[in-house]
Amino acid sequence: SIHDKLRLFIFPVKHTIAIHEMTHVFGFSQLLYQFFKTGSMKTYDRGSYITGPYINAEVERQYGCPNPPGMLLEGRGGSGTALSHWSRKAALN
Repeated sequence: SIHDKLRLFIFPVKHTIAIHEMTHVFGFSQLLYQFFKTGSMKTYDRGSYITGPYINAEVERQYGCPNPPGMLLEGRGGSGTALSHWSRKAALN
């Protein structure tokens, strides 16, 4: 039935949204980067990045980019979006 199909769609969407918001609670927010133990936010002419040994290794692995400056952050949007999400250019989130 349409109800069952809709439920199958909504269930994963709710979980995806919950996981996304929990990443902000656990520290993926511009206000909390200063408390990172092994990384930080750096700003260059071409944008702002989260950088550190773990994130840089994962960027290199995922994108094949040797010696990355980090992972590019979203530079647009309000205070809840800019610098608190991966860049839409680099990751679709």
